[in-house]
Amino acid sequence: MSKTKPNIIVPILSSSYEATSSLDDSPFINDIIDHKKRFKNLVLQVINDTAIFSHNVDSLFLNGELFTLVLNNKKFVFEEIKVDNLSDYVDVYLMGIKKTADTYSVIDNGTNIIINFNQAITYDPIEIVSSDFIIKGKIVSR
Repeated sequence: MSKTKPNIIVPILSSSYEATSSLDDSPFINDIIDHKKRFKNLVLQVINDTAIFSHNVDSLFLNGELFTLVLNNKKFVFEEIKVDNLSDYVDVYLMGIKKTADTYSVIDNGTNIIINFNQAITYDPIEIVSSDFIIKGKIVSR
């Protein structure tokens, strides 16, 4: 009396192939490899979509106690759903400390990204240089 082989159905296979107990069936192996490749590409796409890039400030202007930061020749990488406020796409760090989004506004003028602070963010603004700021966000070169 011989054992019967079970008919195993693998849900990731396309409907054109049926699962067999033999791994010598080349379409079966190619189908698994294709699914692994598609899954790997999906994971890489998700990682790229969530990538946050760090940028140094290209220009720094001081008007009294208020700073204006400029990222030259940069643009936002928007998701399918845009938010109302561009400051939601940006995190500003001064000497490693993240500034809250209510302290600045962000403008994309078509060529540059401009960040204007609406309140004093340091005790001695004269001592601050552009390299003290790091801008993180979904920002890339134009």
